[in-house]
Amino acid sequence: RAGLISTVRSAWGKHQLELGGWLEHNRSSAYRRWYQLDVNQPITPYDKPVNPVITQYGSEIDNHVVQLHAQDDWRAMDGLTVQAGFKSSLQFADGQFPVQPEPGAISGGSTALPVGEIITKAWFLPQFGVIWDLPSKDQAFVNIQRNLRQFVTYGAVGPSPWSLSSQSAFELFKNTAKPETSNTYEMGIRGRRLFNSGLLSAIDAQLSLYHVDFNNRLLQISPTPVISSIVNGNPILANVGSVKTNGIDIAATLRFGRKYSLYNALSYNDSTYANDYTNGKVVVPTAGKLVPGSPSWLNKFSANANWDGLEAQLMGDYVGRRYATYTNDLSVPSYFLLGLSLNGKLPLATNNLLHEARLSLNVSNLANRKGISTLVVGAASGTYNSFPIAPRQVFLTLAVNF
Repeated sequence: RAGLISTVRSAWGKHQLELGGWLEHNRSSAYRRWYQLDVNQPITPYDKPVNPVITQYGSEIDNHVVQLHAQDDWRAMDGLTVQAGFKSSLQFADGQFPVQPEPGAISGGSTALPVGEIITKAWFLPQFGVIWDLPSKDQAFVNIQRNLRQFVTYGAVGPSPWSLSSQSAFELFKNTAKPETSNTYEMGIRGRRLFNSGLLSAIDAQLSLYHVDFNNRLLQISPTPVISSIVNGNPILANVGSVKTNGIDIAATLRFGRKYSLYNALSYNDSTYANDYTNGKVVVPTAGKLVPGSPSWLNKFSANANWDGLEAQLMGDYVGRRYATYTNDLSVPSYFLLGLSLNGKLPLATNNLLHEARLSLNVSNLANRKGISTLVVGAASGTYNSFPIAPRQVFLTLAVNF
């Protein structure tokens, strides 16, 4: 992968202008090879096998990406800044299969994985924002922006056009599919309050509201409930509608002098599908269903203390219930994890070699909770994949400065 990133900034009166570009050439390959190994001389995961017996398939993707942007920060008046700009996103991707699978290796009767070029261009993705310094010394902000996600460039695996099971499916996708886009609307207020007496010395807080219109959602569609298979080639990759998201984030830090602080952030979002889709056999009723894998409630807190070089931190993370299928017929329960961190200086005789030594203790999953950490959503109903929460782990670190 090779590329170039360049930015030019200039001040013109009350305007801060910026022009920039990101150019990248990304060439990737993926080959599935089979090797004959000697059971009496096993290799380790760090050894690379040689001389494959069979190369099942091999893909080569050549991708050129161009990202351009222009923006202006305008100090319209004292305490009021207006931000406006746009970016352009272009992708020129070409995928080839120097090694094609044997006939019959791909489901559906296809004889070859697809090859060809897909060019997508979005010249105008605008952004507009306002930052207003209020007389109360708080700051209000508004932001509106449009974003685009280019197609995944990968061969034979994943939600990519070059992973479709036939050339005809690729051509249909190329002529009809659109990249995923989002329009985001956000507003909020943030500020700080200082107190000269009492236990509480300061409060930093922020409140933000947001709405997202997510369009042209791409989905790997299969008429079977199988999540993944060793047989490559997706039957269908298509746009299946939009998603509506409404959310609120609230965060605050309470400071008790210079030694103690308490931080808490609470987040709620409602993300729902707006459309049903057809899997080739039946209509899958997803309209009005919550987006799986995304909890409605999240909370994070951190209690911090500092006593003359000894730092302590107690952290907590809450993840609410998550649905595990597109139709919401299965879900995984919420979980709450605690973590502990202690960090302090060690007594050290002054000399010309050693300057400072610190000992730190970090404990993750302090209560040794069990549950599901990573949720892999891949089916409309009936099944899902998951990975468990890691058990309690303790790390002791000694750091010395010379």
